[in-house]
Amino acid sequence: MDREQAAEIHRHLQRAANAIRRAERLALDLSQDDRRAFAEPLGNIVTALHFELLQAIYRRFPDLRPPSREKARINSKLTWDKVRLPPPVTVLDFDRAILSTISPQWRKTARIVGTVSEQYGKLGIDLDPAIVAARLMTMVDSGLLEAAGDLRMWRFSEVRLKD
Repeated sequence: MDREQAAEIHRHLQRAANAIRRAERLALDLSQDDRRAFAEPLGNIVTALHFELLQAIYRRFPDLRPPSREKARINSKLTWDKVRLPPPVTVLDFDRAILSTISPQWRKTARIVGTVSEQYGKLGIDLDPAIVAARLMTMVDSGLLEAAGDLRMWRFSEVRLKD
């Protein structure tokens, strides 16, 4: 696809996203049972639209991405060589926890950091989310994972398993 084709597809997908947002607002006025019937299918559509279709265009044509209203900021500068894992956590177990949240599809760094931190929190282990991000950077540097964006900026970067 060339840039002109991508721009046209992008316009249609943006219109679809606007229509879905309107449908979501209308669904809020439905009964609880009717809302439940719409919730999962609408969620699946929103996920596919924003995290697969639009992201595929933005990866090839980043200039089509609308400007973010959120200011990009560095969430952590921690590097893996400065990390000390809590005593019950081994690097192997930590890597398994991280890899269990990653797939061949792009996922936001913030989502992975949050999910892994939550998993350890449920086990009663207080784990600084910056440790997860530091390990992700090391896994990318070693070639295990692929990254898009600056991994220090969790909401503005993504990772996935290498093809």
